[in-house]
Amino acid sequence: MARKSFNDEDHDMPDHFTGSSNSDGVALSVDGHTWYRLQGLCTEDGISAEYQRFVVNVSQAARDRDLALGRPTYIKLQHYDNSSITGGDGFTFDDIRLYQHQENQAPVADAGPDQVVDEGAAVALDGSASADPDDGPEPLTFEWTQIQGTPVSLSDAHAASPTFIAPDSPQILVFEIEVCDGQRCAVDSATIEIAEGGEQESTRYSSDREIPIPDNDPSGANDSILVPSGQGQVGSLIVEVTIEHTYMGDLTVTLLHAGESLVLHAQAGGSTDNLNLYVVTEHFAGQDAAGEWRLEVVDSAGWDVGTLMGWAIEI
Repeated sequence: MARKSFNDEDHDMPDHFTGSSNSDGVALSVDGHTWYRLQGLCTEDGISAEYQRFVVNVSQAARDRDLALGRPTYIKLQHYDNSSITGGDGFTFDDIRLYQHQENQAPVADAGPDQVVDEGAAVALDGSASADPDDGPEPLTFEWTQIQGTPVSLSDAHAASPTFIAPDSPQILVFEIEVCDGQRCAVDSATIEIAEGGEQESTRYSSDREIPIPDNDPSGANDSILVPSGQGQVGSLIVEVTIEHTYMGDLTVTLLHAGESLVLHAQAGGSTDNLNLYVVTEHFAGQDAAGEWRLEVVDSAGWDVGTLMGWAIEI
């Protein structure tokens, strides 16, 4: 804390000086010779006849000036007066405190291991091993950027572990992750090699059960296909559906798997009879192929009726 006594004149402290300066303020030195202003103590700096508290982040000030704090570090509280009258002008300093606090450490960015994958494969980047040594000051944020290769679409560039579908040609992709804690950031990169794998094998699963579709009933007709474990992740998915119905505009067809859903047909086609769907989608890319795949067919209008004749998925 500091206050100005009587009518002391302002003597502005320069940004830096050598040795001494006829000025008012608080200065920092790492060698005892060259000084850098930390806090001015003139009227424009807020000094007055009443005690004012001034707080200075010495560590930040040193970083701003590329100074390395060590032992010793010097801090000068300085007042200059051009009056020769004893007991006239002056400053009073009180309650001077020095606090040592843990400087925020930069996070550690980890883009995960380099990978070799097949053409058209579902790929998962993995930044989950990134960490913040001191957990702050804010939760970690992630930003992925592709810096080499045929551009791909990430499922979420701000997620720790986004997914994408590999291009259909051999090449090298490079992705960079920037991890920030609200103050400081770190960067790492991962290389994904797309290997020439020839024609990708796929497996077809089908159901030939004929299931009547309830007329104007939201419960609909439901059928399931179970895919055994060990089939890997979904890449590109082909869905085929065959429905006999006298008004296809009544129908909504939805595919569900692992908590995700995709509408394949939404009451389009008006009075056209029957519905034969062939859909290629990457909506489920990256999901485990194993488990239940369920098809739901809902008739939302009265009178016209029909039957789900069969359907299939190719993974």
